Amino acid sequence: MNSTRFNDTLTKKVLVLLTDGQSNDRSNLAANSAFIRSLNITTIAVGVKADVLQELQIIANGEVGNNNRVYELSDFANLDSIVQSIFQQIERISLEGSSSSSFSSEGNGLRFSETGFSKSYGTVRYVAIR
Repeated sequence: MNSTRFNDTLTKKVLVLLTDGQSNDRSNLAANSAFIRSLNITTIAVGVKADVLQELQIIANGEVGNNNRVYELSDFANLDSIVQSIFQQIERISLEGSSSSSFSSEGNGLRFSETGFSKSYGTVRYVAIR
């Protein structure tokens, strides 16, 4: 939040949450998720080897039953199967509200501060899109 780009209206913020279990603070889940959305951060929620669909829906959309930007996987080995879809969603989010003539994912308009997923899957990365 201290970055000059964080408050720049041209910066689209995306959080990709990857979890393998239920939240430890379920009573705060809705409020914390709403706070993230109030900062204009779009969340993509991925659950692996866990029966947490409703929690993922709340995290990504604020409501149970909405599967937009929600992924469930049976195993970490299957992460590769959704990486392309997640990048496409991030690209769509980055293009929302921008004019196609001045903002293109193929030009200089789309900039990732980190490259996202790697084979190690061990690092959480922050992605800022501008």
